[in-house]
Amino acid sequence: MAHACVAQWKQILNVPGKPVYSIYFLNDVNGIPGLGFAGLGNAIWRTPDGGNSWSQIPATIYLPCQFTFKDNFVGWCASRGDGVYKTSDGGISWTLIYQLTSCEGIYYNQWSRRLFMASWQNNAAFSNDEGLIWTNIIDPSWIGVGYSGIDFTSANTGLISNYSLFHVGSFLQTLDGGLSWKQLSFGQESWQILGFPGTNTFYTSSEGTGNGINRTDDNGLTWKNYGNPGGWIQGAFTGDI
Repeated sequence: MAHACVAQWKQILNVPGKPVYSIYFLNDVNGIPGLGFAGLGNAIWRTPDGGNSWSQIPATIYLPCQFTFKDNFVGWCASRGDGVYKTSDGGISWTLIYQLTSCEGIYYNQWSRRLFMASWQNNAAFSNDEGLIWTNIIDPSWIGVGYSGIDFTSANTGLISNYSLFHVGSFLQTLDGGLSWKQLSFGQESWQILGFPGTNTFYTSSEGTGNGINRTDDNGLTWKNYGNPGGWIQGAFTGDI
């Protein structure tokens, strides 16, 4: 391969001993491009300039593993040890608004203005008031399944992925904006999921089953596998497009 074809990378943030759980940037749809966040260890780091400079938020937030924003100021963070945090000042300060044993997924639907959360503790819910009141979406018969990634391609169409190797095939699908959900047959698990707005296409990355990258073009009914680039793939997809 010619040298000109090789991607060039440089390190922009180094916090020794602190694993990176999530990286998130706003865009021209929900805010100012360049404002971004990283969840490292038990802390949130913030950049106002596309990653050129970073500052740590002076608060302990246990395993901040996903972010979502409504606009430049209002956003939420999923904490694996605390629950759901909210910011109203562009991520400078954060307040715990929904205490849970764990929360791994958080997503704000810009079309419906509905907020969603998902947890490994057999829990998923939505809020119509930016996190004050939550409505459970889990059927009592769905026992022992943990949920993680959330994404929508429109106001109505969305998927929630399951994280557990021991409960594969438990993805959830909604076609009415998240008011009702059904389980889909899919023999993989995925921490995160990525949907392309205005299409029926979603991507997942499978860690525990070692199946690699998968794609659906019919809102999760059928999937095509694109192989495994090597190793266990954790997360891989998150953020707003």
